[in-house]
Amino acid sequence: MEKSFAVNGKATSTLRNYLRCLAHLAIYYKCSPEALDEEQINDYPYHCQNLHKTPSESFFKHTIYGL
Repeated sequence: MEKSFAVNGKATSTLRNYLRCLAHLAIYYKCSPEALDEEQINDYPYHCQNLHKTPSESFFKHTIYGL
């Protein structure tokens, strides 16, 4: 993922934000995101919306793009 960001000229801060959101996903499911099935991944944004009531647009964007 880091190489892809470097080649495409994306900011390091964007990569950190994506990775942070993936870390939240891993903590929620207590496993690596790679071990999740499609349904679990699709359910996660719904969980975030209910958890935060009014999640920021940037939080949601980073979560979705990170996935």
